[in-house]
Amino acid sequence: MFKVKNQKTNKTQSVLPKILIAFSVVVVVVYLIYPYWPKVQYYFNSLLTKEYQNPVSFARLNTADATNSLTIQSNATNEEKNVLLIPKIGVNTNIVEGESLDVLNIYEGVWRESQSSTPLVPGNMVLAGHRFQYLPPNTNTFYNLEEVSIGDDIYIKWQGRTFWYKVYNTMLVNPDQVEIRDADTSLVREITLYTCTPLYTSDKRFVVKANLIGFE
Repeated sequence: MFKVKNQKTNKTQSVLPKILIAFSVVVVVVYLIYPYWPKVQYYFNSLLTKEYQNPVSFARLNTADATNSLTIQSNATNEEKNVLLIPKIGVNTNIVEGESLDVLNIYEGVWRESQSSTPLVPGNMVLAGHRFQYLPPNTNTFYNLEEVSIGDDIYIKWQGRTFWYKVYNTMLVNPDQVEIRDADTSLVREITLYTCTPLYTSDKRFVVKANLIGFE
């Protein structure tokens, strides 16, 4: 007697490896692309015209004390947190105090280097943040810090006041270039932000410097 082949079974067996291969390829592609997907999203979002709301009232803006050496008085009325805002890249995060960057392993936010200044007194306030510990739309990340450019606005809410800064420089430095922490003698109050770069490495540091132009 002749044996009749089960064509349906053979067809299923021949298709199954193709499905597994295709699935594996998709998984690998997703694995490779996912860490960089926020960059793609940011690019397309940047093509849209956006108007960011300025958290500072022009009517109450104080520019005189921002450009002299006077100590600015705190306006805190409660235990409100100090916050960093960078509207262009969606950063809205707490400023965390601690002895080292390791404090960010406990709290989400950016770390103020303890030896650096604060907005209330003259000097350079230095803030460091993780770049790839969190990904956008998480607002605690410096993932897109490299998108910040000269002329962009940065705001710090500190002890009941809102301080308005303008970016005047960005740079790429080596980790041992500690001079980025030095205050610019031509400025009274400034901030320095930095994070690791390139993405998913710690080979270099991307640095943003901004000058205080006013507060309320």
